[in-house]
Amino acid sequence: MDTLLGVPEIMARYRCCRQTASKRMKQMKHLENPLLVPEWAVTQWEQEQMEPRPRKKAPGRLITRQEAEGWKIPRRRHA
Repeated sequence: MDTLLGVPEIMARYRCCRQTASKRMKQMKHLENPLLVPEWAVTQWEQEQMEPRPRKKAPGRLITRQEAEGWKIPRRRHA
């Protein structure tokens, strides 16, 4: 049987407040009433947090209907 960690142990491990500790514990595989997480779940969660996240693709320029259909109203250029 693996060691179960409670909110005070997670608070000490990550040096955070009670609310942050319980929020992080709920992101892991956990037991409720009382809120407990096995040590292997904490290790697994830490490994997932260390993995680089995929970068989001930057949005491209929006194409107007005129450009999509192939016609465009010419604009005046000021001299």
